[in-house]
Amino acid sequence: MKFICETRELDQAISTVQGAVSRRTPLEVISGILIEAEDNHLKLTSYDTKTAIETLINADIFTEGRMVVQSRLFGDIVRKLPDETVSLELNEERQLKIRSGNANFTISTMDAADFPAIETVSMEEPLILPQGMLREMIDSTIFAISTDESRPLFQGLLLNSLGKQIDLVAIDGYRLAIQRRHFEEALPVLKITIPGSALRELSSLLEDDEESVVRIYTERNQVPFDLDHTKITSRLIAGEFMDYTRVFPKNYETEIILERKPFLDIIERAMLLTVSRNYRNPIRLYMEDSANLKVSINTEQGAFVDESRVDSNGQLIDLTFNPMYF
Repeated sequence: MKFICETRELDQAISTVQGAVSRRTPLEVISGILIEAEDNHLKLTSYDTKTAIETLINADIFTEGRMVVQSRLFGDIVRKLPDETVSLELNEERQLKIRSGNANFTISTMDAADFPAIETVSMEEPLILPQGMLREMIDSTIFAISTDESRPLFQGLLLNSLGKQIDLVAIDGYRLAIQRRHFEEALPVLKITIPGSALRELSSLLEDDEESVVRIYTERNQVPFDLDHTKITSRLIAGEFMDYTRVFPKNYETEIILERKPFLDIIERAMLLTVSRNYRNPIRLYMEDSANLKVSINTEQGAFVDESRVDSNGQLIDLTFNPMYF
């Protein structure tokens, strides 16, 4: 196995796949990165047995082959290489020679035959979304997933495609976050629960624009996200997600419209008086008139009160909240 590629492209590819490298595992080979050289491309793959990330870069391939390199060591070496290009050559003893400029490294590799196979999925009838849109939807909901391992469904996000409407929903038992988008043309109907860890990795790789697209496929218990040169495949979470539509009341007693940033600034000032991260002291939100929402807190450290201008309809409120959920 022998090839030459751009150092910067290889470094970026390593960074891309390191998100699915297993950190704690008795199976040493999945703490590494699988590198495959063929057809003038390098494919780098990481797989922690739940999520896989694959990415392609261009390379001049002199001899095709496969190997597994230790993720952190290989990444650190490539990041420090001095030249714009790097030559890599694997000998029969599975020793990898790395040359760039005057720098020469020789490191051990692992047998690619031991790297676990990633289940293939039929790439038909994809759900196609703008990358920027999906990234915004993920980032606006993922904070509400649960960390409770006894409730695995709540550790994921529900992607519910209803044709001309798509919902992305997260619930942790205390709060619900939902992002909804409407479309003029009907999209494939799909209802799957995706692990939050996989969507965090996906969000970090999505572009911020609306022109680039992501293709979402699903088959059995797998969901691949295809970003052209990079693909993330995740296992789905089995089970029936909570009927989130029943959480929202059809009629409201009170509607309040306020500016988000000034209101969050008030909440952060109130939290300065919380003694610890358990937030035993709730924040009180109350109204004495329809134009102002007051925020107060009383703790062992002291007291705080502030108010925000609002537009409201309906009854005046007097409620208490755990501040960590704002």
